[in-house]
Amino acid sequence: MAPTWRCSTNARDLVRLVTGLEEKKDYTGIQVNWGQAVKTIQDGSADANVLPMSFPDARMTAAMASGDMTIWSMPIETFEGEQFGKFTKRPGTVAVKLPIADMGWTGGVTVISEDDNFRCPGTVGGEIVNTAMDFDTAKALTKAFLDGLDDIFMVKAPFMPNSWHGETDVALTDMCGLNPMKYHPGAVAAWEEAGYTIPDCAK
Repeated sequence: MAPTWRCSTNARDLVRLVTGLEEKKDYTGIQVNWGQAVKTIQDGSADANVLPMSFPDARMTAAMASGDMTIWSMPIETFEGEQFGKFTKRPGTVAVKLPIADMGWTGGVTVISEDDNFRCPGTVGGEIVNTAMDFDTAKALTKAFLDGLDDIFMVKAPFMPNSWHGETDVALTDMCGLNPMKYHPGAVAAWEEAGYTIPDCAK
């Protein structure tokens, strides 16, 4: 089971990368919309589920009302392989390795991995403004975000600490390379005044 549209494409590709199985030939895929995800997990319509998730994830927490769950990490060999390297070249896609202890689960979830880390692709998002936005406005908005990073954003929800807020490493932001997006000059000024380093290729 996977959500529809682009997520379904990613899910099919991940299944093929990890297992070698092809949809229609080796298994029957089920696509449901976001609102049906919890019900589909709970009622057993699918034998396995591939879905975008946070750490921890509200959909999984709700689905656990029907029983414990198991999450499978990508195999190390696949994660470090050439094909997954190509997969993460898609715009907005990065490779994620997160300690299982930091995933935020307190019970009811078993994470299967070859070591103490969970491996998966990650989808990157961010706030986008028009290039015509004036310098001072962009700087003020970015400064407000950074000033509230610890006291507001990180405590909004259990998954926020694992959402890469305040992250500027291109390995996780997917800036530069095939991604043509750049930081607004006003945003760069705010980040750098706050002590962050913005890569030259992203300015």
